[in-house]
Amino acid sequence: MSRNKKAMSSFKETRTYCTLLAVLIGFLAIMGCLFIFSIIISKIDAPSILVTVMSTIALGIGAYSGGFVCAKKRRKNGMFMGLVTGAIIFFLIFILSVIVVRTAINFTFATKLILAIVCGAIGGVVGVNSKSRKF
Repeated sequence: MSRNKKAMSSFKETRTYCTLLAVLIGFLAIMGCLFIFSIIISKIDAPSILVTVMSTIALGIGAYSGGFVCAKKRRKNGMFMGLVTGAIIFFLIFILSVIVVRTAINFTFATKLILAIVCGAIGGVVGVNSKSRKF
């Protein structure tokens, strides 16, 4: 095996790679949920509270799927890896929302942070305890 392939395969085993991959998959899950929710909202006359609930659900699904993937790939420290993945996903979305929409920190900040961390940790526990398949 060449030196470059060996270095790349060892990088794929690190926590950093697993976390980055999980954050990417978490973002894709959030985007998929938001796409589906936007179709639903365009078909019905939804109150603004429903939009907030749907975005919160999308955040929870994205954090869960990110935590699941990270722990499934790493096969150890599921709760911790899921917790970190959920927190990273939340803070990246928060930073993007501050930059793009210019939102301020409000009372839902802590609630959504706790939701993302808990969903990521649950996904991590489920991922590390799921049957092992080549990922």
